[in-house]
Amino acid sequence: MIDYAEIVLKLAELNLPQLPSFESLFIAGDKSFLATLKEQDETGLIPLTYVLSEDNLEQNISFLVKDKAVLKRGDSGNGEGIEFGKNFSENA
Repeated sequence: MIDYAEIVLKLAELNLPQLPSFESLFIAGDKSFLATLKEQDETGLIPLTYVLSEDNLEQNISFLVKDKAVLKRGDSGNGEGIEFGKNFSENA
C-alpha cells in the first residue's frame, strides 16, 4: 500500500462515493460481534458492548449506565437508529 500512497491520497481528495465490500456489509449488519471481540481486546479500544435481550428489560438495564449508554439496533446501519442514554428520562 505504501507504494501507492500518493495515488490513494489523490483519489481520496476526489470525494467519490464508496461502496463497501460484501463482507463489511455482513459485519456491519450485526454488531453483536463486538461483544466477542471485547472479550479478547487487550488494547482497551473496543467499548463495553452487550447484546441486549428483547424479552428481559431488567437484565438489560442491570448493566447499562444510562448516561453512558449508546443504543443501536443490530440490524441498522449508516448511523440510523442510534439513541443516547443521556437523552432519556429516568422513567424511560
